[in-house]
Amino acid sequence: GRAVRVHEIMTHAVISAEVSETMAGVGALMRDRGVGSVVIVDGGRPVGVLTDRDLALAVVADGVEPSEPAQVHMSRPLVTGHTEMDIEEAAALMVENRIRRLPLATGSCSPGSSPSTIWPCASGTSASPRA
Repeated sequence: GRAVRVHEIMTHAVISAEVSETMAGVGALMRDRGVGSVVIVDGGRPVGVLTDRDLALAVVADGVEPSEPAQVHMSRPLVTGHTEMDIEEAAALMVENRIRRLPLATGSCSPGSSPSTIWPCASGTSASPRA
């Protein structure tokens, strides 16, 4: 059969916050927008991701102050995929990098890409199965 492409099953709600945003601010953003992850950007350029799990472990288990900047606790480097990859490739990338969410690029998204090229990774989509 035909390989299923990631763009056929992805969700489109990706929320971002600046690197200076606090852990509490990112947590409130997750709550208010009903999402489990926020892409952390530096001047519009995606540099990492903070998940609800990262937030819970840092604040509750490790005693991190909610006023600390999210960038200190975000996962980096930002691992990304491409909207045209098949779901098996995306799943393998997620397993290999031990991640549960995969921001997707609509264009080139290699490390060091210009903000205009890498931005679609954050603003476009996230490979989280629809519930």
